[in-house]
Amino acid sequence: VYTVPSEITFGSGKAELSSGGKQALAAVANRLQRDYPDHEFWVEGHTDSDPIKKSKFASNRDLSLARAMAVLRY
Repeated sequence: VYTVPSEITFGSGKAELSSGGKQALAAVANRLQRDYPDHEFWVEGHTDSDPIKKSKFASNRDLSLARAMAVLRY
């Protein structure tokens, strides 16, 4: 399991990857390609338990899904 903290990857209430997040994901992707070629991987998105107040997302669930998709697309 590789975990990249959201403080590095996403701004609060956002699903756009930060430049630090892109760097971290590139490092993880390189490691996975090197150590586990031809494998499939799961991508999970997470948020915190704070209710969303100022965001385009209706819920933390929607935000976590958008974050996972941003990672997958990157």
